Amino acid sequence: MRHLPHLVFFLFFLPTIAIHSETIWESSIAKALERSKQEEKPILIDLYADWCTYCKVLEKEIFPDKEVSETLRSFITVRIDGEAFPNLKKRYRVEGYPTILFIDSDTNLLGKITGLATKSMILKYAKQVLLDPSAESLVQKEIKKYPEKANLYFRLGTVQYQKKNFSQALKSFQTAIDLNKSKEDVLVQDSEFNIALIHFESNSWKEAKACWYDFIKRYPKSPNRLDAQIYLGLTLNELGDKKAAKDLLQQIKSDIEDPTDKETVEQILKEIQ
Repeated sequence: MRHLPHLVFFLFFLPTIAIHSETIWESSIAKALERSKQEEKPILIDLYADWCTYCKVLEKEIFPDKEVSETLRSFITVRIDGEAFPNLKKRYRVEGYPTILFIDSDTNLLGKITGLATKSMILKYAKQVLLDPSAESLVQKEIKKYPEKANLYFRLGTVQYQKKNFSQALKSFQTAIDLNKSKEDVLVQDSEFNIALIHFESNSWKEAKACWYDFIKRYPKSPNRLDAQIYLGLTLNELGDKKAAKDLLQQIKSDIEDPTDKETVEQILKEIQ
């Protein structure tokens, strides 16, 4: 199981479609990521909703513009219904439509435009991304300007995690916590969850166990509490505490809705028995 609420999103496989003759739009994020790695291009995602009037203006008037479509050739372009991708919306904190996302081949966010994007706005953001498509470099530049912003270190930690640079990611998430004045802030909770997750991914079982217990105790109302309990159960199993792992996983099994998580928990319980 690798259900990571704050660091990855699920991929859906759909066919390629052409919105107009100038720009070829993918409707599969997985395909876009594959092409991004192969062609060494960043990705532009146009998130729309069927009821969104301005989304249609973007599609039919702004994206087909000669200068815009010429610039879009430097990107892998994706156009998807945002309502069909709740995990993607959560990952990139999408609050309305249309939303244009710029990401790299590791799914790191390079830029975001929400709402009434004009031609000039799209060209400006696109050219900025093309000048420096490295997510880590972009965040580092922002940190130099605003060294006290906790959310920038959270973003940096996310990028470093995607690159499997776990030691640096741990430092960045810890800095995000240290800089945040409100210890009850969601960013602090997410940072602590991600620190525990990194220990888990690194097979640092004792550290992971301590972090998961601490998270569950401190944030009983967190939307990620169930995920933390699942990870704790898996961690206890790895440490050889089969009884504690079994008791915990059986206790929360009925609350698990995600099919992958449910299958993983049932498999672990079967192995323990």
